[in-house]
Amino acid sequence: MKINKSIQQRLMLGLGSLLLTCSAVLPLQAQANNASNVAVTQVAEVEEVVTAADGKADVRRVPAARVEPGKVVVYTTKLHNQGKDAATQLSLVSPVPAHTTLMPNGTAVESAPLYSVDQGKTYAPLAQLVVEKDGRKRPARLSDVTHLRWQPQKPLAPGATLELGFKVQVN
Repeated sequence: MKINKSIQQRLMLGLGSLLLTCSAVLPLQAQANNASNVAVTQVAEVEEVVTAADGKADVRRVPAARVEPGKVVVYTTKLHNQGKDAATQLSLVSPVPAHTTLMPNGTAVESAPLYSVDQGKTYAPLAQLVVEKDGRKRPARLSDVTHLRWQPQKPLAPGATLELGFKVQVN
């Protein structure tokens, strides 16, 4: 499988008075069987409310150029099957960026992800995960999530695109 990572965007994260520059490109891991050419692209955007001349408010997404604490960033990853055969057994792993917290109901609806709270070593539905802090175990929370893994059950047909994503709030 050929993976084309055509992601060119940069993301500025403002953390307190310190301004950090980091790549919006997350180190994605994509896998599939029976796929000769799956292109993977990712964008990081923020949502803006724009008021039209008639007074109606509209929400649009724009590239995340500078993001300050409290802002929400939307990561969207597209898998496009450019091959002649269906891509099966798809799997996409994405880390949750440092200094952010995964938002509730912030993942794409086409395929629900599994969550990891141990840097991608194990994955399960969030309700099944437990973390240990200071010798005490407790149910995992969204703020504990370090990685997401999607494993869509349906093959990705030739020419088809699958869109996955998640939202995070900058800490």
